[in-house]
Amino acid sequence: MLAPEVWSIKTKETCSSVYTSEFKEYKVDYVDHLIKSNHFSHSVAFTIAGDTEVPHDLIKVLETDNEYYLISSVPVSEFYDSVFIDSFIKKGKLSVLSVEDDIYSTNSFAVTPSGLLVLRLLEEPFSCLGIEGKRTKIWNNNHYVISLDLNKKEISSGKLCDRYRKRLTDSDLRFDVIVIWEPHEAAICPSSIASYFSKKSYKVSLCSPKHTIAQQFEESVPSPSLTEPEDFVHWFGVHLLEADRPSKSKESLPKTNVITHKWTGFFSSTQVLNLWRNLKLRRTQLSNQSWFSLYFSDFETSPLNFSSPSQVNVVSDNFITVFCTNDSCIIYPPKPIKKVNDL
Repeated sequence: MLAPEVWSIKTKETCSSVYTSEFKEYKVDYVDHLIKSNHFSHSVAFTIAGDTEVPHDLIKVLETDNEYYLISSVPVSEFYDSVFIDSFIKKGKLSVLSVEDDIYSTNSFAVTPSGLLVLRLLEEPFSCLGIEGKRTKIWNNNHYVISLDLNKKEISSGKLCDRYRKRLTDSDLRFDVIVIWEPHEAAICPSSIASYFSKKSYKVSLCSPKHTIAQQFEESVPSPSLTEPEDFVHWFGVHLLEADRPSKSKESLPKTNVITHKWTGFFSSTQVLNLWRNLKLRRTQLSNQSWFSLYFSDFETSPLNFSSPSQVNVVSDNFITVFCTNDSCIIYPPKPIKKVNDL
């Protein structure tokens, strides 16, 4: 079955600030919190400077069990079904995101690993639905964000649940969605969710991320710990784009090997967190001239990007880059996270 090109969805332009700290100053791993707050990643990459080879264990993190599913034209009410909640929300980490091309004139939908169902709706479908939400504005269009915690008893059972379920069923709000399910029990197959929807006669497509490798040998490379953060991030952005740099910018820079592995598709925060924790193990092995980085970005169309309800985790922009040497870490996030929940 051919995988749809989910990786072709564009991410938005960003402007960001810099946060710098020594590893030894962390009481809590700030990067772990950044990753946990970013429920859905569209693009993930790591770069290693100074080594000629990348350990296979690092590559295997995102090359193993990396499939996700595209389910076509699914009503939102299916995700609010009591059997579904008991089988998938309460027995694993579910990541669901609608696939949209336009954030300004369409609705969008998501379910986070913590069990939060989020709808971002235009004014007319919101008014017809009749479920409480909060207004947000995207350019000149009013959107309304509805968030329902499917783990709360009053939301998943009882009179309020019956009312919400009837409203969602009557509205027939439908989306094409990409899905990852990570069951709590290792004996349960993650593909169970594909089987569940297939048995309900929905079209289910198996998808895999696109993996690319960029290698540069004897490249003029600045050091993240000896260069102004803004200048280094600018250099890194040019490197990720594989664009040519002016000859003058290469003067007086040490030469080393740079290898980047990049994946584009759909990734849960658990997958990105596993990659980061494997990268961290390499920190003590880095020489003075070596460094590594982790980059991840989310989907422009995610309803979490434009949400203000207190229950919804929001990273204010759509990418984060972390650069690490053997004794320091430069974090290049847009802005501090408003709220962080455990996965």
